[in-house]
Amino acid sequence: MTELTISKKTRRRLRKLLSKAYTQELSDHLRGLALIFDQWRDNKITCWELSDHIHQFHNGISRELYNIYNNSGHDIILISRAVAQKLIQLDEVPSEVRDMISQITQW
Repeated sequence: MTELTISKKTRRRLRKLLSKAYTQELSDHLRGLALIFDQWRDNKITCWELSDHIHQFHNGISRELYNIYNNSGHDIILISRAVAQKLIQLDEVPSEVRDMISQITQW
């Protein structure tokens, strides 16, 4: 595979798109945690159960997403993942790398 040269401007745009995808994905998971807070407020679970859920969230998906999105040097793959998961749209991706993204997301 040939090396893809990407301009600094495009790299900045990709990082902004990845920030958008990270925000969306983390927010989606936080909505699930919010439902657990609702259960606690409604006295359906104890404070200890809520605390366990918070701990699992922090050590699980929150950490996993942090590691995914802060793995510099893999922006093209991460953008492809974000497009495949519909966190961002392909037409948001700079044309400089759009064709490559299209090929990766059509596995």
